Amino acid sequence: MIRKLVVVLLTGVICLLGITSALAVTYNEAPILRTMVAAGELPPVEERLPEAEDIYVVVPAEKIGRYGGILHTAGAGPECDDQMALSSTNLVKCTADGSGFVPHLAKRVESSEDQTVWTIHLRKGLKWSDGHPYTADDIMFWYNDVLLNEELTPVVGSDWLSKGEVMKLKKLDAYTVQVEFVAPNPFFRNVLFMATNYWAMVTPKHFLKQFHPNYTSEEKLGEMAKEGGFDYWYQLYLFKFRTRYGLVMNPDCPTIVAYRCVTETPDHRVFERNPYYWKVDTEGNQLPYIDEIRTSILTDKEVYNGKIISGEVDFAGFNTSLRNYPMYKTYEEAGGYRTILWDYGNLATIYAVNQN
Repeated sequence: MIRKLVVVLLTGVICLLGITSALAVTYNEAPILRTMVAAGELPPVEERLPEAEDIYVVVPAEKIGRYGGILHTAGAGPECDDQMALSSTNLVKCTADGSGFVPHLAKRVESSEDQTVWTIHLRKGLKWSDGHPYTADDIMFWYNDVLLNEELTPVVGSDWLSKGEVMKLKKLDAYTVQVEFVAPNPFFRNVLFMATNYWAMVTPKHFLKQFHPNYTSEEKLGEMAKEGGFDYWYQLYLFKFRTRYGLVMNPDCPTIVAYRCVTETPDHRVFERNPYYWKVDTEGNQLPYIDEIRTSILTDKEVYNGKIISGEVDFAGFNTSLRNYPMYKTYEEAGGYRTILWDYGNLATIYAVNQN
C-alpha cells in the first residue's frame, strides 16, 4: 500500500512538469516489470522507451517517487478521479500557467508563415501498451478511415474545417504528417492540445482495422457485429474503441497513456501500469511509479467527501469543490492527507449571457 495522500485539486491539475531533453543515464523500471523482463515476457526497458533523443523527461513537482503500490481513488458518478491521472494523450501540452504550449506526443509542431500548413513531428519509438509502434500510419488511419468515413463521422467537427472545407492530411515519413487548410488557422495548435484528449489523431490502427470495412470483408464484419450483439459494423468499431476522457475503457484495446484499463464495472474500475509508457523522470526511472489504480464509483458526493475526510482515498480532485475547502483543511490531520490548491492555466470560468 502506498503512503496515504489526498491531493485536492480545486483550480485544475498538473502533477508533473515535462521537459524534453534526453538524459545520459541508465534507465530504470518498476520491480514488477523487471521480473517480467527476466521471465522473457517483456523486452528490456531500453527497447520499450522511445529513442534516446526523443525520450520525454518529466521534472517531478516535489521529488523523485518510489515504485509500487496501489492508488485508491473515487468519484460521484462516471466522472472519477482516475481520469485526472490518466487522460493525457495530447500531441502538445498546455504550460502550467496557460501562457502557451510545449511538445508532448509530438516532439515538434511547425506552421507555415501564413498558418495554413502545419507539420507534426512525432517522437521516434513511441509505442502502444501492447508494444506496437505509434507512427504516422495511426494518424493517417484516423484521417482516412475515421474522420472521412461518414458512418463513423456523420458530421466533421469545426476543428478540422476551414471555410467549410475539411483539412487535407498527408504522410511525409514514418513519423511526420502535414496538415493543410484552405485558409489561415492560427489556432490549430490549440486543437492539437484539446482534440487528442478524445483520441483524434491518436488511434491504434493495428488493432482497430480488423473492425473496419476498408480492411476486413463485409461478411466477416457482419459476423463479428452479430456475435457482439450489434446491427452495424460501426457500432462494433465504436464498442471496441470505447473511450472516456482520454481513457481507453476496453481492456483489449491498446492505449498510450500511463495506465490501461483491465476491469470496468458499474461500481469500480481497475487500471494497471502501461509497460511501454514513454516518459522517464530526471533520474531515468520509467514512469509511472504506481503499479495500479483502483477507482470506486459512488452514488453521491456526500459519500465521496466522507471518504476524503476519513482518509479512505489516496487522491481526490475531480469532484471536489472550493466551497468544501474549509472542511478538507479541518480534517487533514485526522484523515492523514494534504489539501493542495493547484493552479493550472488551461481551465477557466466563463460567463455567458443567456440569449433567450
